Amino acid sequence: MTRVKSKSTYDGNDEQFEITDYTQASPWETLISELEDLIQKLLVEGKSTDNQINYNSKSYQLVYITPNEPVPEGTQKQIRKKKKSSLIQLKYNNFTNAKNDFQFNKTVSQNDKKSIGYQLENFSNWFGIHEYFLLLSLRDTGPNLSDLSILMSAFTIALHNSHCFLPAFVGFDEKRYENFLGYMFAPIDKDSVNSGYFSVKLATELISQSSLTSNQNVSESIEKQLKIFYSKISLDPDDRNWDQFLSLSTTSTKYTYTKGHWDENSWRLSILPTIDNNVNSNNNNQKQQQQQHEVDSGLNIRWGFPIDPVQELQLCVMCPPLKTTHILDGNDFSSMPTPKTWFIKSSFRRTHSSMNQLTLATQSLFNYFIESFKSAPLQEIVSYYRTNSKEGGKQQFQQQQQQESNDPSLIKTMGTFGKSIASSLVSPSIPSERDIDLILRDLFYDEKDQSDIYHFNNIPEEDLNSPPPIGDKQQSTNIKRAPLDSLFFSFCTVCLSIQSLAGIIMVWNDFIHEIKWHWENLKVIPKTFSSAQMNANNCLIFQKLQMINYCIKLKLEFQQQQEKYKIYKLNNNINSSNSSSKKNEDLLEHDEEGNGWDNDVDFEVPIIGSPNESDSTSFNNGTLKDKYLLYEDREIVIPLTQDSGPMTDDMVTEHLNQLMELTGEDQSEKRLELQTPSLLSDMQAFKNANPGCVFEDFIRWHSTGDWITNPNEIQKIIDKKSQSSKKNKKVSSNSEDDTMDVDDSSENGDDDFILNEDDESNGRVLKQGFGREGCLSMRMSSNNTIWKRVWKSAQPVHIYDQSPLFDFNKQSESAIDYLLNIPPNDLMYQIISVILISIASVFSNEKSKSNLSIEYCLGVDFLPLKQTMEQYYESVNTKWFNILPTDKITVTQFNNIFQTLQDIEINYSKYTSLKTKFGKLDRVISNLYLSGYSDILENEFNIVADLFFGDREDYYSDSTDIEYDITNSFQPNVKEYITRSYLPRPFKHSQILPHKMYTSISPFECRVATCISEEDV
Repeated sequence: MTRVKSKSTYDGNDEQFEITDYTQASPWETLISELEDLIQKLLVEGKSTDNQINYNSKSYQLVYITPNEPVPEGTQKQIRKKKKSSLIQLKYNNFTNAKNDFQFNKTVSQNDKKSIGYQLENFSNWFGIHEYFLLLSLRDTGPNLSDLSILMSAFTIALHNSHCFLPAFVGFDEKRYENFLGYMFAPIDKDSVNSGYFSVKLATELISQSSLTSNQNVSESIEKQLKIFYSKISLDPDDRNWDQFLSLSTTSTKYTYTKGHWDENSWRLSILPTIDNNVNSNNNNQKQQQQQHEVDSGLNIRWGFPIDPVQELQLCVMCPPLKTTHILDGNDFSSMPTPKTWFIKSSFRRTHSSMNQLTLATQSLFNYFIESFKSAPLQEIVSYYRTNSKEGGKQQFQQQQQQESNDPSLIKTMGTFGKSIASSLVSPSIPSERDIDLILRDLFYDEKDQSDIYHFNNIPEEDLNSPPPIGDKQQSTNIKRAPLDSLFFSFCTVCLSIQSLAGIIMVWNDFIHEIKWHWENLKVIPKTFSSAQMNANNCLIFQKLQMINYCIKLKLEFQQQQEKYKIYKLNNNINSSNSSSKKNEDLLEHDEEGNGWDNDVDFEVPIIGSPNESDSTSFNNGTLKDKYLLYEDREIVIPLTQDSGPMTDDMVTEHLNQLMELTGEDQSEKRLELQTPSLLSDMQAFKNANPGCVFEDFIRWHSTGDWITNPNEIQKIIDKKSQSSKKNKKVSSNSEDDTMDVDDSSENGDDDFILNEDDESNGRVLKQGFGREGCLSMRMSSNNTIWKRVWKSAQPVHIYDQSPLFDFNKQSESAIDYLLNIPPNDLMYQIISVILISIASVFSNEKSKSNLSIEYCLGVDFLPLKQTMEQYYESVNTKWFNILPTDKITVTQFNNIFQTLQDIEINYSKYTSLKTKFGKLDRVISNLYLSGYSDILENEFNIVADLFFGDREDYYSDSTDIEYDITNSFQPNVKEYITRSYLPRPFKHSQILPHKMYTSISPFECRVATCISEEDV
């Protein structure tokens, strides 16, 4: 057992500590043993873990700081097998080396970044070390004087027992842990442990200048700093050998200029002002242009950050060690004769919620998505809210929704990518009717000029539909998306600012009613495709919106063309009842002499070359050049045809399922019937545009591969037809009254087919030349193919007189009904899918390689950011679903997505802020981004200096020696000195050992750190 004087009577003398019981380990001995075990463990593993030590009812954490990578697991096992005495034989960090002064290229390992709240750089400056142990109290109050003494003595013994030559510190500052005591021992000859040892006592303290006396105020002169150092290491208080001390001393100097005040909005402006090239070079705008450094406009932050991630920039100038006598003689930094080294340091803000609002807003959507699986149907929620709103219970309903929120602490401030999300830090749980009206106005109002090349309608669909350009090429994904800048994409970004699932549903309901109004009034939906090409990579909601827009466009065109066609028919006395077969048969009159068409016949559709040719061709697509009808001296007219219309994903699935159900042989006819309406419409339009045409003419236009023009192939077909004709005659003689049962197998060119004996010439003579040479293929020669049967039933009818193949009224109503009654979980699934893929696109698109608007091209050609994007995209494709899930899900499943998205926000904002400040200095930007430090080359100095001092009146950027002007004219924010000297300790006859003192002076405080060596005797 041990006994120590009570705290009230303790005078700080260690002799009061005594051992009274040798039968069991004392708390002090237990502390030494625990420290020794932990030191050996940390050195073997090469990284810090949660290592706690309890002493005197207080908890302490032992932290191991190292710039090295952790030791591999296999190596750890080998080290553990060694004897304890030879477990660790580390060479101590040579703190005596002057090259360690003010190093700025050391970084803490990734493993320790989260476990420490202080900077490795501080200990590097204070003591010239980069690897050490720290013992910190886990409470707000540090150890008292008695505990501090015991902890240091235990640490000292533990280091000796472990043969560890690394320094160890105990923090005793009660609030900020900025004051430390330390100890280190090492062999005098670092190559031999038998040469004797020396110990180093280390200490640092932060001092308020107001507490210093006039003799102690080290900020007044370097000489006072040197005298304090001399008094600490001198053995004889009466020693007056001041000159010898100065001759053995050197001092390194570092001045720091701080820049922490700038326009925090300038780094995230939407678009930098364009400089007029016609402005006079002597104009003041020239300086503004120089400050821009031609910043890439694609880097502008538009998703909204309330603060600049770069908290402070420090411009530092260092002077290497000089003899202290030279410094005392000049005492002026600018007059020091040695070359100076300039470098810059960036200090980034700690990560907090205002810097990753996009991540928090996306995480909220995931919470709503999970909630939606338990939600009532969409229209039921809308009805419930409307009822409560009318009865005055809106506030109560909002409170109920807020209580049901999984994470009400999240700040939901995300707006569209075109507007800052920092404009509002609080949004209501459910938007009011006025808010919804404002949202819809912003969504449906097209701000951009229609002639703008970046307008949605002016950008090719393939560019808008392209996948995110992750890496060197575009990466495909099975996750559905929506085109950037489209209406549904904008709606999804709005959802990031809504605080509840019910709020999103209410906005969605009014959004679809606005879509319905556009259909009823035939107003084209803005920022939505209207073409018939459905992209399978787009989500179903966007496909439905595109379907509605296509129906609007088709209905408008149909009405316009129908009006024109009615006027055309009235002007040409065309009877619209021409669809009857009797009427059309009467039209095909001919003279018995075979001279062709009767010139007196009044055709319903004027032929090419008639006086009304200009009117008739406006309802056709021109002619096939140099291809004439087989029996008429007219070119084949290409008719207008009906489009079968686009099909959304659910329509394609339904159609395939319908075909799959008709798999039996008895269902083959029905399957063909499902596929023939479009063929029938084309044949009717062709007959209408080409009076006197025959089946062969239709094939020459519609299926050119079935019109054989090769003479050898023609001869083979003629021979095969001859053989089949003989076979048919033989069968007819054997069973004259039997009828032949024919199916569509003849379409494949089988021998068993009925020769086409239908003669459509009606006595006309087959013309020659002008593309008429050739014959039908074998599959088209049969008289019983589906093509021939449809041709026989087809009547000459213009497409505007036909029944529409695509019912735009039915399809648009069906799409609106789907959107109004979409399940909430399906709605949230598609919204999140669009958000996740759109983020990848926006942050990957580089303006120089994209046709999209600038706000959707935030990508930059910077490898670390591209790697961050690749990690995010991989996590999205791995963790998110390709289809709506049916199993139970939790938000923790997607933590990897949230983490990589947060990395994107933080890293892109850091890079953008640096790019805005340093412009073309890509090397400096890269160094600051990766390590926080960068040296400054000669050709870079003017730009950096202008950033720090350009707003000062006494700064002249045209000076021939800017470096001299800065050090001579501007007072630094911080002055730092490192003085080294050599004196024997602890006795005059001891070996001469190195000593060091670090001094940092700022307008508010002063720090002094000392390393005093003694021979271990």
